[in-house]
Amino acid sequence: MLKFILIILLLNLTSFASAKDLEKTSFVLFDAGETLSFLPVMQELRQRGTPFNVLALATSKTIMKDCAECLDLSKDCGVKTEVDSKISHTIEPFTSDDLSLILACLNPSHVVTGAPSKTQLQLAQSFKRAGIPVIAYFDALSPVLPGSIGSQFLLTANEFWVPSTKIADAATLLPHTALIRATGQPTLETWKNAFQTVSKQDVRDSILGFKPGVKTVLFAGGYGTGYKESVVAFYKSMVLMPDIQVLISTHPRMGDALEKELLADFPGFAPIFIPASVGTMKAMMISDILVSQNSTVGIQTYFAGRPSIYLDPLKTGYTNFLIESGLSPMLETTEELLLALRKNRSVSNSDPYIEGGIPVNSAPLMAELISNLRADETGKNPN
Repeated sequence: MLKFILIILLLNLTSFASAKDLEKTSFVLFDAGETLSFLPVMQELRQRGTPFNVLALATSKTIMKDCAECLDLSKDCGVKTEVDSKISHTIEPFTSDDLSLILACLNPSHVVTGAPSKTQLQLAQSFKRAGIPVIAYFDALSPVLPGSIGSQFLLTANEFWVPSTKIADAATLLPHTALIRATGQPTLETWKNAFQTVSKQDVRDSILGFKPGVKTVLFAGGYGTGYKESVVAFYKSMVLMPDIQVLISTHPRMGDALEKELLADFPGFAPIFIPASVGTMKAMMISDILVSQNSTVGIQTYFAGRPSIYLDPLKTGYTNFLIESGLSPMLETTEELLLALRKNRSVSNSDPYIEGGIPVNSAPLMAELISNLRADETGKNPN
């Protein structure tokens, strides 16, 4: 009888271990920022043999269209609710049945999610209720604002990862239950490596109408409060500087409708709109300076060795360590932008990683943390 009981216990333990082994790290992605940040992390996990799957929603779904580990919300998980990139960042779209289907579909040991949308917050809260550890990554290189969607993850996630020690220190002053870690920002390294390896001539050839040898300004598109005013102020400045070549890269979530509509008030001004197949990073490789309202691209540009300028006529309060340390100016008027563009701006000789308190080699660091967390979860004793 004792032998029989021992056999049953052994079978149960083996069954439990097998079920735990089938669990994977699950990435839940929505916007371009966290998706591009996690691409090199996923490559590190592949090299380590750490299993994972990906639920790519909204803008992320377009970026991850060739991802072998991706699960389709409808085809694979049976969820018919649609997630729209333009509205689902502010709503909780899923029903309780949807949440159950997603949980069964992913079968995660733990979840790694971006933190820009209420869609992800709803999923994170659902996973947390099911006892699944949640890691939220706030990819922006600016402080977490009180009352923002990002700040709500501080009270939901088990761990809250941010790019820098400065952002981490500021986040600890907000209400939080999560462990806050500074883990770096992989896209900074992606940009720097690309600037050193990608053929600039190939990029020039891929942009119709581009004129080599002409001073070039790239405007990085965005959205939200004050963005329209920023575009208008930029256009007003560029009309007065016809010797400068202007490129515009629009935000992947929003498209180019607004930027092209506003051009109607500036006859004769014909900036070059960058094809999505080229993207902001490659466009910056052949530009001299970047202008944006509040984009992380401004920081990525600086780390890659190009100067950046912020233009925020409505004074929305956006800031980051480049602005605070005077490495990138925050401007408010057309006149200020004209003066700034007439100067030959350059990046500082100081190390921006040290200035910003940003860990280096962030992709391997994040992959190691994820692998260790998964090992901890799958190795737990069932009792």
